[in-house]
Amino acid sequence: MKSGLIAAVVTLIALQALGATPDTSKQLSDATKPFNCLDLRKASQKLPVYATNIANKDVAKTPEGGPFKRVELICKEMYCETSAKEDFKLVYAPGNPDANSNGYVHLPRIDVATEFAALQAAASEVRLLAGAQACGASALATPTMALVKYDSGASIQSDTFNFSTDGRLTSWSRILRDGTSQHMAFNADGTVAKAQQ
Repeated sequence: MKSGLIAAVVTLIALQALGATPDTSKQLSDATKPFNCLDLRKASQKLPVYATNIANKDVAKTPEGGPFKRVELICKEMYCETSAKEDFKLVYAPGNPDANSNGYVHLPRIDVATEFAALQAAASEVRLLAGAQACGASALATPTMALVKYDSGASIQSDTFNFSTDGRLTSWSRILRDGTSQHMAFNADGTVAKAQQ
């Protein structure tokens, strides 16, 4: 199933990016700056969470078994971690190979409009913080594009955002320090038009 493969790859890349443990000493030393490393880390960690949820909205069967579980980012003080939420809905789809004997499929309860609005807000936050050079990041930006480069100590090398003329996020690309990359393009309704690795 093509969507299952996209789900597995997007989830893997998202979790790799989120797996970095924050450097507490650097965060403490930056605590008096207007924008510290924690602000940028939180904002950049939100991107793969919302994108993963959008990309997996129709995944009824993951490699681990069962439907995709909506991912949430939970931040407490200086640390953020992901949590999978078991919140499903039953959808009548008798032709689906994952349907039960009554023709219903369990799917994750994901509101694309809400997830996309949060993704767009996170992209704007990353762009703003990098423009303010938070945590050694930098941003090259125009009204319809932003290239964010992170400090050499970050697990993320860069994020690239493209926007329509009315400010809607149309695509997001991420390159990690290990060479792994991800690209997602979005339709006008926030659904994924294309996801590439």
